[in-house]
Parts: sequence; structure tokens; C-alpha cells
Amino acid sequence: DPIKIFRQNLFTLFITGFIGGILSVATFVVLDRYAPKYSSEVMFELQPRLRGATEIMTGDLGNDSAVERECQTEVAKILARTTLERAMRSRDVEATNWSDWYKGDDGVFLLDEAVDELQETLGGGHRRKTQIFSISWSAAAPRDVPVILNRIADTYMDIRRDEEKAR
Repeated sequence: DPIKIFRQNLFTLFITGFIGGILSVATFVVLDRYAPKYSSEVMFELQPRLRGATEIMTGDLGNDSAVERECQTEVAKILARTTLERAMRSRDVEATNWSDWYKGDDGVFLLDEAVDELQETLGGGHRRKTQIFSISWSAAAPRDVPVILNRIADTYMDIRRDEEKAR
């Protein structure tokens, strides 16, 4: 008889529901405090370059596959260890809550550990059928995300300017 089985296990069902409720509230509180919840994305547009010193107008970027390859190359440059190390040497990065996780006992910012974590958590990609590529990142503190992403974007743009000057 299903009613009889239900009555026999009624206490067990209530206890299981109560414990499940407590566990779900505890999980919510822990994840609300420590899980990344603020995300942002920085987008870049791939611009055609002049092919020579005598050209007046820029050349065509080519077909979709060429644009995609070029965008993926630029994303790889942004996510390169050297770019991230250069970006993380900024004082405004060290002032973020995120950087507190990477400070040693003496209060010194541990650059290598921070860059390792960034390489794992930074995302990058290319938007199909466009000349747009982007990087994205998430953190627990809302103030940290724009500081870190803008610092990486500014560093990338500085590197690009240096490359253009070297040409």
C-alpha cells in the first residue's frame, strides 16, 4: 500500500528535506562570498595595416579564415605570459582585492602565481564574420574586473604601438 509506505517514511522525508535546505543555504552563502560573479569583456577591432611606406590606403584583410587567424594571433599575444607579467606590474593592480590572494607573508605581490592564475581564468576569442576579438575575465569583487582587464588592454596596446614604431 503506497500510503502506508509514505506514512512509515514521513519522518525520514522531513529530515532529508530539512538537511537539504540547510545544505543549500550554506552552499549559497559560500558561493556568494567566494565564487566569481562579476564578469567583463574588452573588445578590440582588427584594423588593416599599410603594406608599404608609399601606400596611401590600407589593404584588405582578406577572407574570413585569414581574419580569424589574425584575430586568434592577437588574442594569443594578449594572453602571452610576457604581456600579462608586464600588465601585472602596475600599482593599481596591486591595490585590488584580487591581488591580496597573491601576496606573500611579507606583503610582496607574487607575480608568477598571479600570472599563472590569470592564464587559467582569462578567456579570449574571435567573433565570427567580424574583425572583433576580445578577452574576458570574472572576479568576486566588482572593482577588480575593470582594473585588471583595462591594465591588460592598455599593456597590449602599448606593445602594439611599440611594434608599429619598430616597423
